[in-house]
Amino acid sequence: MFCEGGCACGAVRYTLQTRPIFVHACHCLNCQRLTGGAFAVNAIIEKNRVALLAGEPAACQLKGGSGQPQDVYFCATCGTHVWNDYHIFPGNTWFVRVGTFDDPALLEPDVHIYTRQTQSAMHGIIEQLVAASTMGVLLPHVARRNPIVAAYLDSMGTDPRESDAPSGVPAMAVTDATEPASDDSSRSQSRVYQIIVPGYTVMFAFFLINIMARSFLAEQQAGTLLRLRIAPIHRWQVLIGKMVPVLIISIVQGVLLFGFGKLLFGMSWGPQPWLLLLVISCTSLAATGLGLVTAVCVRSDAQVSAYANLLVITLAAVSGCFMPRAWLPETMRQISLATPHAWSLIAYDQLLNTKEPDVGRVLLSSGVLVLFFLGLTGLGFLRFRKLSFA
Repeated sequence: MFCEGGCACGAVRYTLQTRPIFVHACHCLNCQRLTGGAFAVNAIIEKNRVALLAGEPAACQLKGGSGQPQDVYFCATCGTHVWNDYHIFPGNTWFVRVGTFDDPALLEPDVHIYTRQTQSAMHGIIEQLVAASTMGVLLPHVARRNPIVAAYLDSMGTDPRESDAPSGVPAMAVTDATEPASDDSSRSQSRVYQIIVPGYTVMFAFFLINIMARSFLAEQQAGTLLRLRIAPIHRWQVLIGKMVPVLIISIVQGVLLFGFGKLLFGMSWGPQPWLLLLVISCTSLAATGLGLVTAVCVRSDAQVSAYANLLVITLAAVSGCFMPRAWLPETMRQISLATPHAWSLIAYDQLLNTKEPDVGRVLLSSGVLVLFFLGLTGLGFLRFRKLSFA
């Protein structure tokens, strides 16, 4: 048994022995008149699969929306309309009113018909229902083209390719044609870290700006910078001595993050992992250069907390450290090329998310990062020469 139903007074009771063939919402004027509502929801089912449990509905013949006759069955006591027999419809079937089910929410319409006769108040509702249904079918397949969303859907056990395809539509008709389906959800989940780990590695590299700036401030307040300046060494040697430890920490930090990404989350280092070390080193150089400029510009710990953190987070957000760069608007992607973060992410994307990385593009991005380092270090050196620590 599929479900039971009956009229409002209970004099007529019936059961559907199997699931209906089809369900539609009819908006024709005749259905509106019969129901007194905006439309009628009908479940089409063979007559021999509808069994009466109590009572016997009365019948009368009326003209249907098509102009052909129909037999309308209703309770003789309360007048509830329970089903129709449309003469124009092939087969020995009844159109059972879903509203008479004990659980009317059991079935939803597969299609809406005679929508040109829909009441004006229903047009907006129907458009929203159609849009929602379309999005419900298409959005999962489109969203799976992004590795992060695909991995999330896999982790939730949601795969639209395994859902019931619409009637008459082959299952392969709704599969993603742009990216082959993964046969292992763990592989899909690991793809997430191909984007997350590089993004946060780049951002954390630039967080060392705070360490470098506070180190300069501490030595300035302690008077050690003044002593170093009057020592028989060049000023650029002083700066190099301050930058090298930060650079080493940044490189080690990047290597550890990628190491833990592989050990804990199963991320891949790509077909040419040795190039990762090059990108990590060049990113650390650029971060060290920016740290030097910040260190020689701030004058207090409060400025470090305010300006350095704002600079790091803003550059990370603009460049795409928090999300795939492909999600950024085209204008924002172009603007972000003014940041070292963007060039680092471009290089990582080539190495980690491309089967055959473009080595030339990786080397170009690394070269731009080195130029950022040279330019920022030059600005920092000029500013350092003008500082007075007396």
